[in-house]
Amino acid sequence: MKLDSWLKQTDTTEKAFAELIGKTQQSVNRYRRDAQVPDLRTMAKITEHTSGAVCMEDFSDAMKATGDEAVA
Repeated sequence: MKLDSWLKQTDTTEKAFAELIGKTQQSVNRYRRDAQVPDLRTMAKITEHTSGAVCMEDFSDAMKATGDEAVA
């Protein structure tokens, strides 16, 4: 599941989610728009706080666009 879909489905704000994972609201906005790939530590936190609904594979579009593996 994409982070954007999860946030909408759970009615979670970017700011609230950012606080859970220790990032800024701006970073969460970039993650949900596939404009930035979370680093591995952040990816693990995203997976944990979404109970596995959002995982590394869900960022594959962003990884293809940047040509990077989890690097942000």
